[in-house]
Amino acid sequence: MKQVLLLLLVASTLQLSAAVVSPALYVADDVAILVDGEEVLLRAGTPVVCEAGQSYTSRELTAGQSISVRVKFNVVSKKQTLISAGALGSATVSDIRKRGIFGRAGSMELSIQSVQAVDGQQVLLSGIPLRIEGKSNSTIAWIASIVLFLTTFIGGAIGFLIKGKEAEFRAGTQLNASVASDLQIEVDEN
Repeated sequence: MKQVLLLLLVASTLQLSAAVVSPALYVADDVAILVDGEEVLLRAGTPVVCEAGQSYTSRELTAGQSISVRVKFNVVSKKQTLISAGALGSATVSDIRKRGIFGRAGSMELSIQSVQAVDGQQVLLSGIPLRIEGKSNSTIAWIASIVLFLTTFIGGAIGFLIKGKEAEFRAGTQLNASVASDLQIEVDEN
């Protein structure tokens, strides 16, 4: 009997609070309570294309550093924009190698981390890291070193002076990623 009375009390309280909160209150199929907006499920695996907002080189970055990226195209589901084009996100420099002697080129590897959804949530992303390499001058360095060494016996040192090019992540370069896990995004009905 106590359980029935408690159940009736809870049910009447819920009905009163539903009337006070808003007439737009309803329960969706997946038992999510929604008020003043609509929740749309952003599925894991949904593609997201990002791009660099500015240029970076391997000389100015360090491993573990976070850099800014932006979303290139709107991500839309059920005719609702979940992630807007131009939304900010971040990528992490997972590996870096500066240019070196004997023409060794610089390189960097970038992993996309997250972008911001229309409701302000951070959407975690996953994808294959982007590897960028500079131009190698090692062939020129070794040939010059060997030729000068054979002719002057001191030419081997020239290889220490010839360096490769830095790797450059240019503004507008695309990073392809996908949503890491399902996420409910609240969008305005407007």
